[in-house]
Amino acid sequence: MSKHDEIPAYTLFTMPSNRLQRRSAFVIGLIIAIITLMCVPFARLDLPKSNTFLPTLLGTVICFEWMTIFVFYNQFRIHRSPQILVLCAGYAYTSLMTLAYLLLFPGYFPPTYYRPGNQTAEYLYVFWHAGFPLAILVYTVMERWFKEVRWSEKQALRGTVLLGVGVACIVACIVYSSVVFENRLPHLMNFGLVSRLFTFGFALPIMVLSCAAFAFYYRLTRASTVTSSWFCVALLANVLDVGIVLCGGNRFSLGWYVSKFDTFIFSNIVLAAIIYEFIQMYVKMTGLYDQSLKKERKISEQNKIIERMMASSHEAVTMCDNRGVVVFTNGRFEELFGRALSTGDSLITYFQGMRLLNGGVLTEEMLIYFEKTQAAFREFVTHRASDGETYYYECHVTPIRDEETTTFYGHLIAFGNRTETVHKAHNDELTGLPNRRYIGEWLERRVSLQETGEAPYAVLFLDLDGFKQVNDTLGHEIGDRLLQEVSAVLKRCTDEQCIAARWAGDEFVILVERVEHYVNLDQLANSVIAAVRQIKEIKGYPVTISGSIGIALGNEADMDAKTILHQADQAMYEAKSNGKNRYCFYSKIA
Repeated sequence: MSKHDEIPAYTLFTMPSNRLQRRSAFVIGLIIAIITLMCVPFARLDLPKSNTFLPTLLGTVICFEWMTIFVFYNQFRIHRSPQILVLCAGYAYTSLMTLAYLLLFPGYFPPTYYRPGNQTAEYLYVFWHAGFPLAILVYTVMERWFKEVRWSEKQALRGTVLLGVGVACIVACIVYSSVVFENRLPHLMNFGLVSRLFTFGFALPIMVLSCAAFAFYYRLTRASTVTSSWFCVALLANVLDVGIVLCGGNRFSLGWYVSKFDTFIFSNIVLAAIIYEFIQMYVKMTGLYDQSLKKERKISEQNKIIERMMASSHEAVTMCDNRGVVVFTNGRFEELFGRALSTGDSLITYFQGMRLLNGGVLTEEMLIYFEKTQAAFREFVTHRASDGETYYYECHVTPIRDEETTTFYGHLIAFGNRTETVHKAHNDELTGLPNRRYIGEWLERRVSLQETGEAPYAVLFLDLDGFKQVNDTLGHEIGDRLLQEVSAVLKRCTDEQCIAARWAGDEFVILVERVEHYVNLDQLANSVIAAVRQIKEIKGYPVTISGSIGIALGNEADMDAKTILHQADQAMYEAKSNGKNRYCFYSKIA
């Protein structure tokens, strides 16, 4: 086995599920559970024997399971992930066991040279229903530990042959043992009723196995993909199948018929969901074609655009015209930004509030891009969500042109969540605030943009008064918690024009993008000092701290980052020497 460096293919197993899809899976699972549970009081009610029911239902089950294998195996050929092949093997096992159960069920398709007994079908039933949750458990373990493993083509072919032969041998051994040693095996059914061995030795362990598979699988996936949502429903149906058999007790009872209904569900629900998603995708693509493709040449051109979009569809992708109006979106924007992006929306409006990581506003950058139709660019973007947290995204913007005719089609824009990566590089581990590296990069960018006559930027340098005493008397754990509390205070005191960051130790910096009036800095400094002063207790321990702030203005085009930080630091020490718990502006005279 080997790992490949290329970007992994986008498959059914990585296709994210939206809220509607997860809700649909939950509702269908709930309906199946309600129907099954409503039948429990009447499970032992005998119903007429139907000679066509079992062959019809199980024949359909077998056909659908092989269709599922076909779909999953094609995904395996694309992805070459061994855990997908395990799912194919699991479905192959259940389909072969279903066929054996049908052929050896008493009264249905008996071979001329052998008349099946009552126990054969029961043993096939328990091994049949144990196979599916076991396959899901194996898949879950492999997905957890071997998620990044990709087989080569030869390894994939070898694995297919080995698993295929292995599954066939396992099924053959189970069927052979159930038939040949039927009279020697303990009875699972006596006079039409299930035995205690069936109940406690097989049925309950299978239900526990299915529940464990459900729990581990849900914990791993959180039903975050289309396939995983419906696998959870299939596992639930398997539990209900075995459970209602226990309640029914005998063949051709209401419980027995309901269990076969649950068998149909757990065998086919995943395939049905996949087919539905394919249909929905087809309908959406057809609608897109009907709106914009009127001629044969236009269809060919649009296909090229769609292919390029789908190549990046594991991220939020949109296409817009030269005015920034959306003509296509893959629906991931709501998941990333908490707001849906639809066809016809304006990207300039949607991007309001998003800022570039190195300073500046995304909407201004996009307007310049649209006006000049410049070359492709990539920027890191910051976005403050409704919960107050700041997230970071990598934004790729690419103009789409025909290389031969230079015909312009629009712009392709993709967003990928890079919050974790940026946090590690630019954020302080203890407080979560931007760190010293971020402060330096922000100032370098802002200094380079400053021109004479523009509104200045500002740096507020905060040092905590009394922090050393807290650290020395109450310990570093309380000191660290105090720093986290101060960080939360700074977040509450700053707005979108300000960035609160940690410099070092008990020193913090507030970066102000644009200062229109000095009174705004007075208000900001006073609000920070007052808020810090309000911190009276940390984990039940009383603390007494205040803050001294130095303020420096960046109003000169030739001022470098080191200089303005030094000025703010000097002003802070001036505030300390004047009695602490106050702020001072930097003055050259001082």
